[in-house]
Amino acid sequence: DLGNGTYSVLLTATLAGTYTLEVTRSNQHVAGSPNTNFVVPPGAVVPSKCTASGGGLLGGRTNTQLPITLTARDSYGNRVTSLSAASLFTMDFSPAPSATTGLSPGVIAAGQQEVTFTMATVGTVSVTIKYDGVVIDGGSFSVESVNTLGLAAAAKCVVLSISPDSMAVQISGSTITG
Repeated sequence: DLGNGTYSVLLTATLAGTYTLEVTRSNQHVAGSPNTNFVVPPGAVVPSKCTASGGGLLGGRTNTQLPITLTARDSYGNRVTSLSAASLFTMDFSPAPSATTGLSPGVIAAGQQEVTFTMATVGTVSVTIKYDGVVIDGGSFSVESVNTLGLAAAAKCVVLSISPDSMAVQISGSTITG
């Protein structure tokens, strides 16, 4: 009670969304109540709460697009749906650029950025994803690519031998062991 017929109320909402807000006094709604369009917006982006998902996190075949979805989140994990053009995700690769080509950022929509990248050679690449220069949650990982076999080559593949430690395969007349 502020002593002048008004009251002060503090509401701390952590889940972004649209709510119905009801304020009553003596079991009667006050003026403006209920408000059926009470919007709790997400907070500012917190890089440590941002997330990455998608098949590109697991690796894949060389010369194949590997997708990753990057999601901007606030301190409570809410998706931040309005992002500044200057506040974007970045991805660093090591080694680069010889092992990676074609980083293609997609349009940010509803707090998400779709990216794809292609590994040109077989091997492991360390990936670091950042938002405004800060590494996101789970944003440092390694991705491994394996050799791409075309369907025609796979149809001509013959397994020569298998042991617990190795396998020998003949593809189009060439023997590969490993």
